[in-house]
Amino acid sequence: MSDPKWKQFEILVAKIQADLAGAAAVVTPNDKIMGKTGIYRQIDVSIRANVGQFQILVVIDCKDYNHPLDIKDVEEFISMSQDVGAHRAAMVAAKGYSEAAKLRAKDAQIELYTVVDTGDHPWRTKISVPAVYQHSIITEIGIQEVVKGLYAVDGSIPVAEIEIFDMDGKPQGRLVDLIHAKWNAGEFPDRESGSYGNLTIVQNPVKMLDFEGNLYEAEVYAHIKVEASKFFGHLELTQFSGLHDVSTGHTLGRQMVTAPVGRDLEKTWQRIERVEDLAVRPVMTFECSAAYGDFTDEEE
Repeated sequence: MSDPKWKQFEILVAKIQADLAGAAAVVTPNDKIMGKTGIYRQIDVSIRANVGQFQILVVIDCKDYNHPLDIKDVEEFISMSQDVGAHRAAMVAAKGYSEAAKLRAKDAQIELYTVVDTGDHPWRTKISVPAVYQHSIITEIGIQEVVKGLYAVDGSIPVAEIEIFDMDGKPQGRLVDLIHAKWNAGEFPDRESGSYGNLTIVQNPVKMLDFEGNLYEAEVYAHIKVEASKFFGHLELTQFSGLHDVSTGHTLGRQMVTAPVGRDLEKTWQRIERVEDLAVRPVMTFECSAAYGDFTDEEE
């Protein structure tokens, strides 16, 4: 036989709180604590943690009512938390709180929360967060050389295909591949739109081939042009478990899993120029980047 719905709510809150508290605290659902009145009080969720030589007690009351909690509910919990000598106290309600309850809780320093959880249960929450997606791509590459002598470069070789050798004549790779490696490793200074020069791609000096196939000494640097497109939208969270703080508006959680993201967002999200111009502050920013020639425009 499954637990009654109110009990399932308490178990869910205890699990969420255990995730938030981590290994440094002991979270106990359905605890019994002796009060100053000499009577054991039933506590939905308790948290105990040691801070130096002190033991801190936090008590949490869980209410799965089909209506917002009112001031009477808060005052009853205030009395109980004071009786057990709690250092901090909080309430978690399935349907929120009345304005009077919020004011009374604030006056008594009682923290108020609601559940935010994507699990398969009656309190399941559909969550999406404001996010910025940026697609950056290298559209042009070039080479900048400092040569210490006479040479005749082979102009028939495309710039991207130019081979770079170390001073012992060992191949280091094509210019395009060296640029790709630096780009993918995040070693170039910026992924915003613009032109960037004097980028180090290998340890200088190096050697390169002239039109006769002879190696000559040079210092080489890359020049690239980047095009970045930004898009704003709301990204669904497929896994999240936490508590929403009613007073601050913040939602507390340990980890989250987003829905799959890809370039299809460019067709559905709003294109923007600057993140600073948004009326809503993004919770996350993520990027899809490609090196020169990796992407081609898809046909509509």
